[in-house]
Amino acid sequence: MYTGIRSYGGVDSIGMLVSLYFVIIFIIGNYILLNVFLAIAVDNLGDAQALTEAQEEEDRQREAARLVYLEKNNIFFHINFIY
Repeated sequence: MYTGIRSYGGVDSIGMLVSLYFVIIFIIGNYILLNVFLAIAVDNLGDAQALTEAQEEEDRQREAARLVYLEKNNIFFHINFIY
């Protein structure tokens, strides 16, 4: 960084402002990248929860259809091993 300051005329001229500009740009860029990463992560977590709820609903419907089929065809057995 000191080489960059000296290349623009040293501390007494514009060199200090140029290095300060690059530090500010670096910090703002990192902040923007962090926000983008967090937005993607939160969006993926929301999608995963919605997919889980959809899968649970599909499982409930499948189980209900299976029970209807078993009752309709008199295949419903009552097996109690522990109770």
